[in-house]
Amino acid sequence: MSPSSDTLGALRNLVDAKDGFMTGHQICKVRRPKRVLPDWARTQKSIQELLLKAFPKLKTEERQRQRAGRWAMVIQLYFRSGKSYRETAEEMGEKVRTIEMVIRSIHRTAKGHPVNGRLRVKRGRAVIRTVSGDGDKDPIGEPRSQLTL
Repeated sequence: MSPSSDTLGALRNLVDAKDGFMTGHQICKVRRPKRVLPDWARTQKSIQELLLKAFPKLKTEERQRQRAGRWAMVIQLYFRSGKSYRETAEEMGEKVRTIEMVIRSIHRTAKGHPVNGRLRVKRGRAVIRTVSGDGDKDPIGEPRSQLTL
């Protein structure tokens, strides 16, 4: 619906015709920064491998199947379709923070880290070497244990 000439005439009496308001307002498309599609998101096979890596009991446990479905939807909407995380959350009916955390977990898994972000480190016992010599004997005659660097 275009404005009538009476409406425009009344508006021109209030606002100068050279004012930016009269010529500067227009509908623009939403501007988004370009996101590069990760290599693992290019094919269905690599997405399937990622999901099986994150959810190894996908075929037997219902809970993992539901979570993998959520991940697949986020991968499709956010990574492949290029929607924002807010649009993805709105379309899925989830909270924005939930989708942010899912995206973070997907990135971690794609890098080879555990889903929860914790790196597993094997910790062993400290090795203490004994150095024996003339002055390294206990009063009983047993060698003393000393930490050597």
